[in-house]
Formats: sequence, C-alpha cells, structure tokens
Amino acid sequence: MEEYIRVEVVPEILKYYNKTDSKVDKYELRSLQGELNSFNSCLYGLNLSISGNEDYSFLLKTIVDDLERQKLSESRIRFTNEAHIYNVVVPIFKKLMFQKNVKFVPDVPYALIKDVRSKEKLDPLDGIIVVENLVKQGYKVAPGKTLGMEHCVVAVEQLGRWHALSLAMKELNSEQFHQEVLSGFEEFTWSRKSGVQVRETITICLKRLFKYANYPKNSKTYEAMKTLERENEDLLQYVEKLIMSSRKSKLSVLCHGEYAQSNLLYKYGKNETPISVIPVDYQLTRFASPAFDLSHFFYLNTSREIQEKYFLDLMKKYHASLVSTMSEILTYNKWPKDISAVLPSLDSILEDYHQYGAYGLIYALFFVPWMMGTEEEFVNINKAGQSGNRMSTEFSNAVWAIGGEAGTNAVLEIFDTAVALHKVNI
Repeated sequence: MEEYIRVEVVPEILKYYNKTDSKVDKYELRSLQGELNSFNSCLYGLNLSISGNEDYSFLLKTIVDDLERQKLSESRIRFTNEAHIYNVVVPIFKKLMFQKNVKFVPDVPYALIKDVRSKEKLDPLDGIIVVENLVKQGYKVAPGKTLGMEHCVVAVEQLGRWHALSLAMKELNSEQFHQEVLSGFEEFTWSRKSGVQVRETITICLKRLFKYANYPKNSKTYEAMKTLERENEDLLQYVEKLIMSSRKSKLSVLCHGEYAQSNLLYKYGKNETPISVIPVDYQLTRFASPAFDLSHFFYLNTSREIQEKYFLDLMKKYHASLVSTMSEILTYNKWPKDISAVLPSLDSILEDYHQYGAYGLIYALFFVPWMMGTEEEFVNINKAGQSGNRMSTEFSNAVWAIGGEAGTNAVLEIFDTAVALHKVNI
C-alpha cells in the first residue's frame, strides 16, 4: 500500500498544488488506528515535505478491509458520493463565489473510487480520499457531548451558506445543477438495493419510543407517536416518500447528510470562542430539504435547553446567513431578475422544517441513545446479533437497553420537543 500511495497518489497531490516540478524530500504514511476510530473507513496520516521547505499534512482514508462492514456501511456508495463532491461539485460551487477564500470543505487533492460495481468484496485501495489535515491549522472538534450556543450559531450560519450555493445555482443554471451536480450521487440506506441491516436496526430503535412513552392520549405528541408507529411497519416506504417529496420542494438543496458534531471542525479565537467551522466527511450527501440537515443537527447535537429555548433564534441565524449568501452570489453572477423575489422567507424555511424535520428526528431517536451507550451494552448487542436474527426479542431488548434509563428519557424528550414545540409533522 505504501508504495502505491507514493507512486500513484503523491504525484496527483503535487499536481493539485502546482508543485509537479518539486522534489519530495520526506514521505511518511502511518496508520491512525487507535488514535482516530472510524467504522466506515481505514484512516492514515500522510505527511510530505517538498523542496523549498514546504510541509503538507493530510488525512488519508481507504475502504475498510472487511466485507461485512463494507456491506453495512455501503462503502462503494459512500466513497462514490464523496469523490463526486470533491471532484465535481466543489469546483462548480467555487466558481459562483466572489469570496474565493471562503472554505466550505477542506482541500482534497485526491479523491478516487474505482469502477467496482461487479466486485463483492472491495480492495482497500479501490477507494482513496486524501483530505488536508485541518488540525494543523488550528481546527478541532468541539469538546463535550453537545454543542453550546456559540458553537451552534457558527454551525447554522455555515450551513446556511452551504445551502445557499444550491439555491443560487438552481436559479443561475438549473440544467447544470441537475445534470452535473446531482447526477453523480447514489441513494444509500433508503433504497431497496441496499441498507437493509441499518434500516432494520433503526426500526427496532424506534420501537423503544412506542414501548416506553406515556404521553397524554389526547396530546399532539401521542397522536404523532401512533402515526410513526404505523409508519414504522414499513419505514423504508415512509422515508422514501419523505425524500422524494422533499426533492420537489423549491427549497431542496444539496445536504451534507450528517451535519453532526463529530464532522464539524472549529477554529477558535480569544477565550476559546468559536469563530469558524469547516464540515468534513461528505459521504452521506443527498439532494433533499434543508430540514434534513437542520433536524439532524438539532436533535443529535444540541441540549434540550437549546432545543426548547433557542430553536427559533438559531433558525433566524440560519435564514439570515442563507439569504445574504444567496444574494451575494446572484449579484456577483449578474442575475438579471429581482433578487429579492427568489430569496426564501423565514416562514417558508420554518414551514419546510415542519414538513420534513421528521428525517433528522428519526435518526436522533435511533442514534442518541447509542451515543450514551457503555462498552458492556455494546458487547451485549454484538452477542445478541450473532444469530443473524435482528428481529429476535433478545436483540431488541439489547438495543433498547443502550444508554439505560437516560437513553430512554432522551428519546421521549426529543420526540416531544420536535412535535410539540417545533411542530414537526409525522
């Protein structure tokens, strides 16, 4: 592998930085296993020193060398989507911006997925992504299990800027957006071709809500829960409809797909105040409602206090960032029509959230307890799942035990907040 990276990948990195005439004085590739853990890929540190005393530091990821994990994480689709983002989408989006130094993604000098549709088990080198090491520039993941208000503001403003690129481009060149930007993505998880194991697990996790909830029977939350319980009988069909319907919305954008704390690298100013953020890991990107990203962010990464007290404030921050960026892009690209007529209103953003926020809510009901799980609880799940029957009582009980009582309470609170306060439709 080391020789392959040196011979095949490093020259492409030099080409990206216009350093093809430079000599590589130092080449270092080392496994980051144990330092950075990822279920979906193998991670390496790649460091280069080239003539002229210039040093480059990268995170290199390859496909995990495990057939079961490849199937579970849909490795080929993940790497296909991420390579398309970096090779096609980002260059197109950059041309729209008058502020060329604004970063929406890290530098990615190399992103390749080979044509491996006919292979059952992929080789680790069938997919390679090389990403600049933002840690060397002072970026880092925010501390704690949830994000504080300052971190949330920076995050939603950046998300607004990212979504504005899609909305502006749809106005400027809708044909290019659909034929070049969207055509390179493949559906994952919520497709009849793949994602069965993940969907089965999510279905079981949602039953934890139905089993332990004790909402008043005449409440909106109770009615929404019963609706979700019925939809959970065929969750694939429900989410498929949600995705397809959202794509018809005028507000549909290219979503990050996993806008979560672990994928947000912050830079800090004085007193450790967050001043900027760069999202990473665009493997789950999909075209859908902006509410897919927003609801995923709110319900997986913020405290109950922020969800209850500051939801509208943060939505206003998101909206202001989106419309200002969209206006700047359209102005810079000499949009001939009335710009104000195509800028989304805050009310339209909120209504869209009400209609499609169930997407992120479902993921939160599934994943929040897992973020609270203990090593012993995961051992129990692995034991229960060894039979291969994910619908067994033993497996269900092991899943519902993750995070203990606190995990169950988190599920009940998140659902009630989303339905009762944020008016998310089920």
